Amino acid sequence: MANYEATVRTNYFSAKDPIALKELIDSVDAEDTVSLFTHELPDGSMQYGFGCYGSLFGIQGNIDTFYEALQNLVCENDAILIFEVGYEKLRYVVGCCTVITSTDM
Repeated sequence: MANYEATVRTNYFSAKDPIALKELIDSVDAEDTVSLFTHELPDGSMQYGFGCYGSLFGIQGNIDTFYEALQNLVCENDAILIFEVGYEKLRYVVGCCTVITSTDM
């Protein structure tokens, strides 16, 4: 039997509280270490993204709790797009995207 192999990556987004975002990313359960990325915009402001090899499981195994925490941190008029792509040998290949804004997910 083959194992499911996944990779997760987000877009860059603006965060209300970068320190709280880092603490949240450090606390999320995943198959591998979740890395936080930064991107400086021309005006000097920072945007953030994260990713990992393997799937995200959430906070204490609850992915909805993780999404709600992200919803509280994303700036208005911005969105977090969480992409997961994965495969199990050549049996199947999957891709999904979760969209989180400050008002909806």
